[in-house]
Amino acid sequence: MLTHYTAWQPLRRLRRVRPGRRITVGQGDSVRMEIRNTVRLLEWLHGGGISLAEATQDHIDTWLSQGSTQRHWVRAFLLWTSRSGHSTGR
Repeated sequence: MLTHYTAWQPLRRLRRVRPGRRITVGQGDSVRMEIRNTVRLLEWLHGGGISLAEATQDHIDTWLSQGSTQRHWVRAFLLWTSRSGHSTGR
């Protein structure tokens, strides 16, 4: 699921850069932060014995409150999982 998400969401945004234009450092950093924090969320859920499908808003809020402010980068992933049926959206 993570591979599918990264290929079709954050990396797709980078591939949309017009020919002849370079990806900026900021764009690359944003994608790295998004993927890194998504991995951390999935690891945290797995460590707690919680699947993504079972995760509730309370779980996500707890994870967000326990770490750095950069954790907000998981928003796009959570929206994608809800729209594609991988999570309940609760």
